[in-house]
Amino acid sequence: FKCETCEQSFSRNHDLKRHVKIHSGIKPHKCLKCGKSFGRSDALKRHSLVKRCRSSTTSATTTSTSSSRA
Repeated sequence: FKCETCEQSFSRNHDLKRHVKIHSGIKPHKCLKCGKSFGRSDALKRHSLVKRCRSSTTSATTTSTSSSRA
C-alpha cells in the first residue's frame, strides 16, 4: 500500500490510512502544560511520559477533539 502524497509504502492498509492523516496537518491532541499539539493521542501520551513537556509536572493532562484512539 503506497501513499499517493509522498510514495511511502506500507505492508498493511491500516498503517497507510493512519499515515495519510499526517499530510492533513490536523493535530487535535494538545498538551495543556506546554501547548504542543499532536496528530495522535499516543504521541501526546509519549510526550508526557518521557518529560519532553516544558512543565515539571509528570501527570498527563490532555485535551482532544476526537474520542477515537490512534
